[in-house]
Amino acid sequence: MSTPDENTPRENDEPTGTPPRSFLMIWFRCCNAYGRLTKTPDGTQYKGRCPKCRREAQARVGEGGSNRRMFEAE
Repeated sequence: MSTPDENTPRENDEPTGTPPRSFLMIWFRCCNAYGRLTKTPDGTQYKGRCPKCRREAQARVGEGGSNRRMFEAE
């Protein structure tokens, strides 16, 4: 039995045909946990929930935007 080397593609490495979803990293202070807000299909905002308590968070996409990719939620 041989072991695959690092250059051998694995089953899960196949492209899925769907583009990656844009997201923001967010620190949920309510539970001291990191999570993600993913961009809505219409592209007007990012939405998500705290991974522990499920509290909702959202951020609008506005003119000028921000270069930041990490934010905090109360």
